[in-house]
Amino acid sequence: MDTFAIPARSENLEGAYAYIDFMLRPENAAFFTNRETYGTASKDAVNFLDPEIKANFTRGLPPEVLAKINWYPTVPAGIEEMEGRTLDKVKAAR
Repeated sequence: MDTFAIPARSENLEGAYAYIDFMLRPENAAFFTNRETYGTASKDAVNFLDPEIKANFTRGLPPEVLAKINWYPTVPAGIEEMEGRTLDKVKAAR
């Protein structure tokens, strides 16, 4: 499954959010998924999937499997900066 991210230095946040909102609307996400057969993060897109595409995802990710998935938690604000400083120290120690 995939979703979207906006680069920190994006110059058009409004446009980026509008695009993400458009792509994650269930009917739009399903349109893309039906053509590319790539999973979507839009929960209700399943209601618009072609039957054969929906069957593929149902076989591959049945509810009992999805219930056991440990999803990555949201990254706390500032963690990337901390990681960057730590990596700089590791590189400098060489």
